[in-house]
Amino acid sequence: MLDDIQKEFQTHTEPIQDLPLYGYVNEITTIIENTKQVLNSNREELRRYTDILLKIKELQVEFDEIDKVFFYSYVKKVHDFTRLVHTEKKLSVLKPAIENILNPMDTLASRIEKGNISDLESKINYYQQKLQDIDKSIGEAKLPANVRSRLKSNTDVYQPVFKVLEDLKASFNPTQASQLRKTESALEKALLKALEGRKRVVYVIFYQQHSNHGNILAGEKSWEKE
Repeated sequence: MLDDIQKEFQTHTEPIQDLPLYGYVNEITTIIENTKQVLNSNREELRRYTDILLKIKELQVEFDEIDKVFFYSYVKKVHDFTRLVHTEKKLSVLKPAIENILNPMDTLASRIEKGNISDLESKINYYQQKLQDIDKSIGEAKLPANVRSRLKSNTDVYQPVFKVLEDLKASFNPTQASQLRKTESALEKALLKALEGRKRVVYVIFYQQHSNHGNILAGEKSWEKE
């Protein structure tokens, strides 16, 4: 029965298994991680320069806030869910997962229809400004030549993210939104069906126990004999 339920959920998520936006968001994640690595490398070289070091530490913490951006977060959650239904059979796990993913699916459909990724763009631009400010501070600092030669531009490694954003918006089409809405509706109905249970033929064997209470012979009751 669990196998059947899982297969039904898998069937309903098949149309959204490979939406292009998953790949673009993963690219953004990779670019951010690469930028964090450069920041960390430069941070090691700038341990004595507390003002710059503080700016780097602040941005490293703020990079983790990308997970709070709705568009970014919902794409990640939907993608994770499409993989979960292929690895998990327990209804106790799938039930809350489905309930929690319905709103992100609906929100993503609306965002795609409107071409709206303003919250993600705003955060990406914010990071750009912070990186430029750090590079400016490094450029103005009086650093030994050997230290400066080992530093990398914090901004350069981040620049590909803007091309990814443009490609992401260009990839939107009405079919994607429709697929998300259909999947949302189908999953909700399939979950209700699973929770109601399915009719199964059950064979039950009844056992009857017979107790021997004695006998009556010639008017004499056996259980009254001493």
